[in-house]
Amino acid sequence: MKNCVIVSAVRTAIGSFNGSLAST
Repeated sequence: MKNCVIVSAVRTAIGSFNGSLAST
């Protein structure tokens, strides 16, 4: 279960990171 939480957190971080790059 912890792995799922970590994966979701990583996906969110990557998504926000990609969003920043796209905005720039």
